[in-house]
Amino acid sequence: MADETLYPRKTHRDCWRCARHGFSSDCSYCGGTRRVENEPLTRERLAELMCYDHDTGDFIWLKPTAKRAKPGDRAGWSQNGYITISIDSVRYSAHRLAWYWVHGRWPYDQIDHIDMNRANNRIENLRECSSAQNNRNGARRATNTSGYKGVHYCSFTGRWRAQIFVDYKKIDLGLHDTPEEAHAAYIKAAKRLFGEFARAV
Repeated sequence: MADETLYPRKTHRDCWRCARHGFSSDCSYCGGTRRVENEPLTRERLAELMCYDHDTGDFIWLKPTAKRAKPGDRAGWSQNGYITISIDSVRYSAHRLAWYWVHGRWPYDQIDHIDMNRANNRIENLRECSSAQNNRNGARRATNTSGYKGVHYCSFTGRWRAQIFVDYKKIDLGLHDTPEEAHAAYIKAAKRLFGEFARAV
């Protein structure tokens, strides 16, 4: 669930001078009609261009900066499940824009989608988190064959082992007779160690 840097570098694609030397507000070739390179996106500029629908988590264009978009269109496109929006030639993740819109500041670190739906950017579905916390809320791995998160079969003993990772360190939760018992041990440990970021499946 990685996000873009706060102020990613950009160039004016229509101006060779800006592309070579970086965008300038006083460029004699393109007239400096776009934002100065690395200038932060302000709340005022964001509200000028679009509005945020709290019920759906979508951004709606008021003054589109993309040629194909029209006022009233939903902004952005899906990229790896996340909604990405281009504003003044800079790409932003919609969930970070939603946080900025509501709280008036950028997230300190990462944003976690509580329901794991990367396109659901309703503010109640978003929460700030560290990289480690974000990983804790992930689903069980595709290579898991037990059907339970944190559980695998131990062929040497013929029993089911539960384990959990904390700060990239593996903690063994013991061997159990059934996968359900092992998963119960995992859930108990996850709630104690991870709190609201604990996920059972």
